[in-house]
Amino acid sequence: MPPAKLPPIILAEALLREWELHAAQPTLPEHRPALLAQLAELCASLQPGADIVIDYEDLRSVLHSAAHFRMGTYATAGPNRAVSAARALLAAIQKPQLASVGPAQRALLNIISPAAEPLHMDELTLITETLQHTLG
Repeated sequence: MPPAKLPPIILAEALLREWELHAAQPTLPEHRPALLAQLAELCASLQPGADIVIDYEDLRSVLHSAAHFRMGTYATAGPNRAVSAARALLAAIQKPQLASVGPAQRALLNIISPAAEPLHMDELTLITETLQHTLG
């Protein structure tokens, strides 16, 4: 695992460069800034003190086995937030960013829930089952 004091953008750049070394197709230049920003946001949630389930090595492992990847982020609140989040995430990760790449088949899910509005188990189940049903 890299030193914990590295800024998220540095961790994200390292992940993206490592992935690009073995990718089936290179990242299109117009998509790289968005992917880097989303990876940096994800890396920020991995910093010490965060309540995390995945870590940097999990990200490396998932990216290493991926021929292509896309990222999607979504924030929501209120009633039906799980349904809204699942639909928005599916739309984001299914949007083709490379013409020759089909829909996503796997997903690494990172959910951040504020203490004031904790994620309920039925919401997590709805999100994961929606993703599993769609991605296979």
